[in-house]
Amino acid sequence: MQKFQQLSPNMMVASVEESMAYYSTIFGFTEGPSVPAPSGGLQWGMVMHGAVQLMFQTAASIGEDLPGFNTEKTGGSLSLFIEVDDAAALFREVEAKVEVFMPLKDTFYGKREFGIRDLNGYLLVFASDIK
Repeated sequence: MQKFQQLSPNMMVASVEESMAYYSTIFGFTEGPSVPAPSGGLQWGMVMHGAVQLMFQTAASIGEDLPGFNTEKTGGSLSLFIEVDDAAALFREVEAKVEVFMPLKDTFYGKREFGIRDLNGYLLVFASDIK
């Protein structure tokens, strides 16, 4: 059986530049490679933070690569679960800058976590072990 190496979600967004800036400014991601769009701006870009990589692609561009996306909306019916060193500290840093959909809480499975909705409607849950 194959060993999976990495997961890098490619998220359909209205603006690659705004998405990259959001994650860089609020969460401290580093902007990575990007691809210019023929009409100006970017059609694809990546941000990285430790082992986490997120890719952003415009609807027009992703629709060319994956035609099944032509009828999809931005946002998602899934949440990205991102483990961090200290979810409580991150929550205090970002709570006034983001749309919180799940306040900081301790779970029965030993995690402290909170959830946000990003500028494109994607749901992210940040979690750390309860210390």
